[in-house]
Amino acid sequence: MAEAFRSGFIAIVGKPNVGKSTLLNAFVGRPLSIVAAKPQTTRHRILGIVTTPAAQLIFVDTPGFHRPKHLLGRHLVRTVTSTLMDVDLVLMVFDATSGIRQEDERLVEQVALAGHPALAVINKVDVVPKPRLLPLIECCAALHPFLEYVPVSARTGEQVERLRDVIIRQLPSSERWFEPEQVTDRPTEFLAAEYIREQVIRATQQEIPHAVAVVERIEESQSDARVE
Repeated sequence: MAEAFRSGFIAIVGKPNVGKSTLLNAFVGRPLSIVAAKPQTTRHRILGIVTTPAAQLIFVDTPGFHRPKHLLGRHLVRTVTSTLMDVDLVLMVFDATSGIRQEDERLVEQVALAGHPALAVINKVDVVPKPRLLPLIECCAALHPFLEYVPVSARTGEQVERLRDVIIRQLPSSERWFEPEQVTDRPTEFLAAEYIREQVIRATQQEIPHAVAVVERIEESQSDARVE
């Protein structure tokens, strides 16, 4: 007897710059969520949809969880905590290069309050010595009873496929939420605006890159399409 189709929503959460957006892009196989070295690049909840013959995985990228110092920061943190309440599974992403920090501990408390199954994802393993991973996994286990602990490199793709298989096993039996060819819930205009904002954030230094916003208008003709 064939296994039932599985489908569900998976929150990708973590402190700033742990590689959440890079992980989302690795799952989907294309750049959906913008990536930059500066923290708090991600402002919006973005869905990345992966459909296989056995399952549909709906990833929810979120802003970095931190101690907010201004109105935008408080809004971003609320986005994270509200997302935790509306999913079937949580991917708690830790940075292997920095270890467990106070932001991680505070976010794990929110994950526990949400009460959903959670996986610990140890990212950036391509740039740390392997002997450092076991103590880090033990620290994660001391924080919360995660279902599994999966070391990955979102940048190189190492272990990402294995993580996908682990996720599928934890999803509920359900029909698809989206058509198989759909990879995100966002329109082309939004993605184009985000790609432009990514380049601005990467190019600016001491300016105020997070104040930038892109107001888009796409004009299409038979020969070309232009973003303004």
